[in-house]
Amino acid sequence: MDETWLEEFRNLAVNRGPCRTAIDLGANVGDWSAWMAEHFDRVLAVEPDPRAFGVLMQRGLPKNVVVSNMAVAGKTGTVALHMRQSPLQSSLLTEHPVGIVGHPEPPVEKTIEVACFGLDDLLESEEKIDFVKVDIEGAEAVVFEAAEDPRWIDTRFLIEVHDTSEYVGKFLERIGFENLRMMRHPHPNAHPGHFWIYVDKGLPDEIDDAG
Repeated sequence: MDETWLEEFRNLAVNRGPCRTAIDLGANVGDWSAWMAEHFDRVLAVEPDPRAFGVLMQRGLPKNVVVSNMAVAGKTGTVALHMRQSPLQSSLLTEHPVGIVGHPEPPVEKTIEVACFGLDDLLESEEKIDFVKVDIEGAEAVVFEAAEDPRWIDTRFLIEVHDTSEYVGKFLERIGFENLRMMRHPHPNAHPGHFWIYVDKGLPDEIDDAG
């Protein structure tokens, strides 16, 4: 799969606790979902962009993967999804840079309404959520600002951050996470605020920063 630089974090995700249910928020065409299916008993793949979701449905994922054409947002209901030329850049945000210094922001080509749920709602509908990967193109600020359920302390998270470290950090502090591992995007011109975070409740001090 792509994003090979995250192999270390993937290893942490599967080796630091039970591997029952994993959630792929921002599944796109399912590369992460397929990987999760090899390591977790059950996978929920969530993708709001209908173009990517169509590919996801046709991919032939293993039977332990359930797919959902929805968005994760601040609360349950509907939300505007702003579609760019590439589904990789579709976002709940009207303005969303690509994360690379000097690259122009991709214009919104179409806006649609999609069904959505809040992050905390997953804890009511799913049992034993062991791992959540979040790649939602800047909307992590919207999602994590509204998430408050303390039960998330028992979940391992891998989060792509797009200039939203303040909101993600407040969520982690609010829930009770103490240490994290961070990796900046490896592109030589990556925006300073574009990086990935791995966190779980037992992460020791000595690996709280990978770079």
